[in-house]
This record gives sequence, structure tokens and C-alpha cells, in this order.
Amino acid sequence: MEKKAKKEAEQQAKEKVKAEAKEAKKAKEAEARAKKEAEEAEKKAKKEAEQQAKEKAKAEAEEAKKAKEVEARAKKEAEEVEKKAKKEAERQAKEKAKAEAEEAKKAKEVEARAKKEAEEVEKKAKKEAEQQAKEKAKAEAEEAKKAKEVEARAKKEAEEAEKKTKEEAKEVHKVVQDIYEGNFELVVPSPVSFEQVKQFAERLRQVENLKVVWLGGSVDEGAIIGVSVQKPMTLIQVLNEMPAIEKVDKKGEKIIAMLKTTT
Repeated sequence: MEKKAKKEAEQQAKEKVKAEAKEAKKAKEAEARAKKEAEEAEKKAKKEAEQQAKEKAKAEAEEAKKAKEVEARAKKEAEEVEKKAKKEAERQAKEKAKAEAEEAKKAKEVEARAKKEAEEVEKKAKKEAEQQAKEKAKAEAEEAKKAKEVEARAKKEAEEAEKKTKEEAKEVHKVVQDIYEGNFELVVPSPVSFEQVKQFAERLRQVENLKVVWLGGSVDEGAIIGVSVQKPMTLIQVLNEMPAIEKVDKKGEKIIAMLKTTT
């Protein structure tokens, strides 16, 4: 039993060594392969780096060339623009100078024309002022003449009105100065209707301190109204203020009251 176990152990040890040797060989092969791959990768990377460096250098050279070309073109364009701007500025300066000369010429012409117009306006205004002054003086003279005529006419009319007023005042004073009290007859001359006489009598009854005593009449005189004045009054003046009265006169002790005719 022990011999068999020992034999198995040896067998296992051989197999283990064999397996480890095999593993070591695989490891060496893997290491060699990895080293080779690393070298190839390094070589490839170095080659790619060199290629990229060459391409970059080439690109930078091209960029530098383009930059120089761009710079040269920009410089040329700038010179052309400057030349063109200078030419344009000179042209504008000439045009501006020409325009200013024309404006100055126009300004002088306008000034001369304005001066001439101002002189003409002044001359015209002076002439118009003189004409207006003459017309004003003439109008004032006419107004003064008219004013004197109006004043004279007004004075004459005032004198006539004053004279007429004084005469009328005398007549009124003569008529109304009498104070009546007692019994009197009011004669209403024809032609008047009986209805008018009745209305007049009714109006008399409305007068304070005046009483209608009787109504009558005659062929010669017309209607007669007997009245009684209770207190002293200016009877003729009272009658004159009545709307129906046309005119009032005094005839002896009788008062003639003419009524307005109705249509």
C-alpha cells in the first residue's frame, strides 16, 4: 500500500514537473511573442510618428507658404485699397472744392438778389407808406370835415329837440297841471261803438278814487260819462295813460276823451 502511494506521488510529481515545464515553455513563448509584438508595435509607432512628423512638417511648410502668400496678397490688396482710397479721397476733395466754389457762387448770387429784393421792398414799402400817409391824411381830413358836419347837424338837431321838448313839456304841463276833485263829465266823441264806451267806463271803474256815476250822450257831442273824483288827482294824466285813449283835451269844465278806433 505504501509502495503504491509512493509510486502515485512520484507519478504526480513527474506530471506536475512536466506540466510546470510545459507552462514555463508557454510562458517563454508568450513572453517572446509579447516582446516581438512590443518591438513591432514600437517600430510601427516610431514609423507612424516619423510619418506624422513628416506630414506635420509638410503641412506646416504648406501653411507657412500659404500664410506668406496670404500675407503677400493682403499686402498687395492693402496697397491697392490705400491707392484707391487715396485716389477716391483726391476725387472727393476736388468735388468738394468744386461744390463749395459753386455754393459760394450761389450764395453770392442769392445775397445779391436778396439785397436787390430788399432794396426794392424797402423802396416799395416807402412808397406805400407815403401813399398810405397821404390817404390817411386825406381820410382824416374828410373824417374831420364829416365830424364837423355831424357835430353841426347834431347840435342843430339837439337844439330843435330841446325846443320841441320844451314846447311839449309846456303843453303837457298845461294839460296835467290841473288837479281834479268832485263831479265831471267825460265826453267821448263819435264815431265810437257803445261797446267801446262800456269797456272804457269799466276801465274807469278800476281807477282808485274814481267813481262812474252815469252813462249818457247827445247827438252833437257823442257819449258822455259822468264821473266823481273822490280825492284830488291829475285826471287828464290818468286818462292819457290808458291804452284805449288816443288823445285827451279840456273844453271848459268838460274833458274830451278820444278813444282809439278799432278795426
